[in-house]
Amino acid sequence: MRRSAFAAVAAAVTIAGIVLGPAAAPTWAGDRIDRAAAGLRTNPLYLAPGADRLIPREQADRISSRLRRAPAPIFIAVLPVAAARETGRDPGRLPAALYLANGRRPGTYAVLAGSHFRAGSTDLGTIADELAQDAKAASGGNRADTILRFIDEVELKLPQPAPPASTATTADRDRSPGFPFAWLFGVLAVVLVGLAGWARAKMVKAEQQELDLSGDLVEADLRAIGEQVEHAEANLGGPRQDVKVRADYARALAGLAEAKQKVAGIGHRAEVADLARTLDESRYALACALARAQHHPLPIRPPCVFDPLHPAPASEMQWAPDGAEPRQVPVCPADADRLIAGEVPAARRVTDVDVTVPYWAAGTSCRAWALGWYGTGYDTEQLYALFAGTPLGAALDDPAEPTKQSPLDGWTEPEPSTPPDTTSPDTTPPAQRSTGVSR
Repeated sequence: MRRSAFAAVAAAVTIAGIVLGPAAAPTWAGDRIDRAAAGLRTNPLYLAPGADRLIPREQADRISSRLRRAPAPIFIAVLPVAAARETGRDPGRLPAALYLANGRRPGTYAVLAGSHFRAGSTDLGTIADELAQDAKAASGGNRADTILRFIDEVELKLPQPAPPASTATTADRDRSPGFPFAWLFGVLAVVLVGLAGWARAKMVKAEQQELDLSGDLVEADLRAIGEQVEHAEANLGGPRQDVKVRADYARALAGLAEAKQKVAGIGHRAEVADLARTLDESRYALACALARAQHHPLPIRPPCVFDPLHPAPASEMQWAPDGAEPRQVPVCPADADRLIAGEVPAARRVTDVDVTVPYWAAGTSCRAWALGWYGTGYDTEQLYALFAGTPLGAALDDPAEPTKQSPLDGWTEPEPSTPPDTTSPDTTPPAQRSTGVSR
């Protein structure tokens, strides 16, 4: 439903020529990608500093001239291989990252980074990357030749521009039947503009519902986490607290203080997610302090999938939402016992449109809240897999975000990335384990 609404808006804008207000593009963290996107706004070819040693100026001018004559936008960036660090060490994601940093401007994007030449296109989809690999194989390692071959092949695949408006003579026009095409197109434009307005109003309403429900949830969470932090000190060893216990508890207090400052300024769903992330940092720091004080193993990073306010999980277990496939999920000890006994876990329930359901059944209305609580413990792919098969999972599989099934990121298959360092529980990044469900 949500994707069809976006498609209706896009169709209306294309046919009627109406430009809606631009949506804010997701920020892709990375100076190299941001600089490349800024350069592509003035020149369809961007050479990172030092790239002139790889592609001489004369060849670069030739490539730039070819790009300007292309029938549809083609953008090419020559970057150091280190740029792949900004996309999780996956060069295959560089074209999508460049597209997002360039404000989602339609066109074909290609990135030459070291020995990697990858591409994606809003016009050609995955075909663009196949053309990039073919051009690289045929050029024998010559970078300029690779790019020029790629441009030639893309131009052959791109839709041809429409012929001139009309070559009819005055006599031909005099013999025309005089059907009122202008009137017909005017009516069509009005209808489509109305459809675009309806779809946009529906989207605004859904965003407000998400802000309202997720905002109420996170404010309740703030009160609960505050009580947990304030009543925990008695269980932390008093004056004989271990140094690491004191450090963890100090982080919990600092996170709570930061959350109390942020709650007054909530006006957008991104701010709801940010507040939930801050609360999760405070929750995890407190869980680590309690575990150290009681000489227990440190908890795993993500909160309990059934309610982030539950005690910190010590393990993952198999669980399947109604009608969905089983997957590994983090569970608190009490819910683990319930699952083993075949009982229903104590899920966080919300009231959405006068119906009380587990939060993952509320879909978009709980998306900002869930992104904040579970987005720290899982990357984009794992977060989707955690809730796959539920309305919340469908809401998280957003075509405006870079995921394997998204048009933005579905241009290429991701390449293997370097595994993170997991030597220390205090400095380990969010959990990188599989959730048992593939995209």
